[in-house]
Amino acid sequence: KEMHQNQPHKQDEALRKQQYQAKVDMNEVRNMSAFQKLDHSLKLVQALKEEGLDHFQRGDFNEAFMKWKQGDDALSKFRKSSSRIDTNDQVLQMHRNLRNNIAQAALKLERWNDALHAADQVLEMTETDHKAWFRKASALEALGDLEKALLCLDKVDALAKEHPDGVAIQRESGRKRASIQRLRSRSLKEQRGVMSRSLEQGIFSKREDPQEPGKPGKPGKPEGSGQAVKPRGFGAHLAKCQENSGKAKAPALVTRPEAKAEVKL
Repeated sequence: KEMHQNQPHKQDEALRKQQYQAKVDMNEVRNMSAFQKLDHSLKLVQALKEEGLDHFQRGDFNEAFMKWKQGDDALSKFRKSSSRIDTNDQVLQMHRNLRNNIAQAALKLERWNDALHAADQVLEMTETDHKAWFRKASALEALGDLEKALLCLDKVDALAKEHPDGVAIQRESGRKRASIQRLRSRSLKEQRGVMSRSLEQGIFSKREDPQEPGKPGKPGKPEGSGQAVKPRGFGAHLAKCQENSGKAKAPALVTRPEAKAEVKL
């Protein structure tokens, strides 16, 4: 039990020693040859990579993300310093691994855009990295771009045919594809449901608010609202007569002779 408890401390001590060996005074670095500088930079980046891996295995995804980002930044600057280093296979392989790790940590942290960016950086270096295509598909799935995610999985399946672990890769790709297709089917059903409800409610038909006579732009009172509407014009005159006489009979209208003749005809 004590040996098991001391194991993480031994791992920390080993990492500190490795980092210490990798870190040297910058004045000494300036006096190094190109080969020595390459060796020093790779050791530094390797130390950050291993430290990030240790954090990732412990479930500390944020710290792992930060360590791998530091390694990515250091290696990017180092590659820019020399064209020979920039094309070195060992350097490129380490850089691809770092960026793939960054994408994986970003997915764990639900930092979808960071995961997508890291995967794209790997694919800019090589289009034959099935891990980068798979992690790009996962990021696109989370961002809701399901069609592009499925296209990425097509790339994974094509690369798996020539990979030694092709069967396992295709199995994982199949599970991801099924998950994305379920999401797409659910999304289509929801869209059809929204469209159907919208048509039933008539939200696409043109509606105009009822206007109060003489005052355009202001909606009038709906019928049956329970609020009395104050009469105007002849209605007001009739109401006043009824109030004075105590009768419901309206006063007779005075008509012109021409109007009477027209009524007789």
